[in-house]
Amino acid sequence: MEAAVLWLAFGYGVIGAVLSIYVADVHGRQSMLRVGAALVLLAGVSAAGLFRLQEVPTRR
Repeated sequence: MEAAVLWLAFGYGVIGAVLSIYVADVHGRQSMLRVGAALVLLAGVSAAGLFRLQEVPTRR
């Protein structure tokens, strides 16, 4: 379950960052760069969580 949430956060972070940086570039809206930076952080934190989740063995 945790992996699904982390994958969703990673996907939304990457796609949202690309789109917001594109909007900032095309339309000249500097506020969208801040949004893009926050989404890059979201993607980075979720990627770190995914790597950490793979390292931890699970007991069943």
